Formats: sequence, C-alpha cells, structure tokens
Amino acid sequence: MLKVVGLARFPVKGLGGETLESTPVLAGLGFPGDRIFGFRLTGRPPLSESKHDFAQGLNHPELACLRVRYRESPPLLAISSNKRLLAEIEVPAEAPRLEAAITEFLRDKTGRITPLQLLRGRYPDEPAAHVSILTLASLRALEAKLGRPVEVARLRMNLLLDDPGSAAWWEFEQVGRVITIGTARLRIEARLPRCRAPDANPTTGERDLHLVRTLRTEFGHEDLGVLATVVQDGHITLGDECR
Repeated sequence: MLKVVGLARFPVKGLGGETLESTPVLAGLGFPGDRIFGFRLTGRPPLSESKHDFAQGLNHPELACLRVRYRESPPLLAISSNKRLLAEIEVPAEAPRLEAAITEFLRDKTGRITPLQLLRGRYPDEPAAHVSILTLASLRALEAKLGRPVEVARLRMNLLLDDPGSAAWWEFEQVGRVITIGTARLRIEARLPRCRAPDANPTTGERDLHLVRTLRTEFGHEDLGVLATVVQDGHITLGDECR
C-alpha cells in the first residue's frame, strides 16, 4: 500500500521549501503556510496575478537554490542559499529588508537589478487546487529515461507517496476520485503540467535538465504529479497510508 514518504510546504511561491514530519490539511487551503508569499516583479500590471508577474524558477532559475523557513506565530520568514542565511525577518514589518536581500542575490547571480515586492496572499500552482502529490514510482520511471536521478526539491511537491510494488503514473488514474491519507480526504482534480522551472538545479540554480522535453518525447505528455483539493480537514504524518 502507498504510504507518505515525504511532506513539504513552500511558503514563498517558486522558491524551495521546508520538509515536515506532519501537518494539518484544511479544506479551501491545503497545507497551512504553503505558497502564501510571492516576490512580485515591480512594474507588472497591478491587478495581474500571472505566474510571469512573480520571480520564480520559470523566469529566474537562480532562485531554485533558495530555501525558505516560515514560522506562523509570531510570523517569521527566513531565506537561505546553500545553508547561508540571506535574511530572517518579521513579516510584514521587515519586508523591505528581505526584498533588498533577494534583489541583491539576483544581482550577484545575473548582473541585473530586479526590484521585487514581497506580497502575502494565496499563490498555489493552480487556483482551483491546493495540494500537489507525486508517487516515487512515476519519478523513477522518469529517472530511467533521463539516465540520472532527479532531486525531489526540483519538483516542489507537497506529498510524496511510495510503495515498492506500485506502478508508475498511479496518480493519473485517480483523477476525479477521492482518496484518504491519514485523517484527511482529498479529491484528485487534475494532472500537474510542468514548465521549465524544475530544470534548475536546487544547489547551483543553473538549468541542467530537460524535464518537459523528456516527458513529451518518452511518455507523450508533459505532466508529473497531480493536484488535489481537500474535501475533509484532517492531519497527515509521515508513514500514513493512502487509501
């Protein structure tokens, strides 16, 4: 039976996150503290919330090597690069200091000034779904075609499931179904289409992978993982079974 082997949340859209031992899961929200901040590129249309309006792996692969830690109360946001702390702030009071630190980080990497504004809201991968799920069998199938391992940090998944006997792409077959993990119930809404963001190495921030191209040429699609909504609040812990 599939079990939870990985839990993670990503407090800032497009940046690396933090692993969890357990978490509540809430209807209409997903993982508390997941994708609740975003670094908006200044100069973008004020009412637009396209992912292209935010600094993230698609337009700034350098951000892939940043890791985020978030504390809810009192709210504290810390961002590090390869274990070097860039900034640790109280939000929102000290947001300008974090904006300046990330702008300077990007300047060092690219030679360009990229003014940013830290926003708080809800920035899931897809507005209608809040939890991302992947089986390691599907990841292993992709790795076999790539001929190399793929760091799960590249993929920014909330839930990783595994069972040595499970088949690849099991999660695709669950679209439209309700599954139970721990004490939570989730409805699988859709397959998760991929972009170039996971091509960025989570250690160097350089693109060294062709994930979408490999999915398309080897499997005939560009999807990896699925998106789900929470239909019953509950709690998920490492080792919980998926039913």
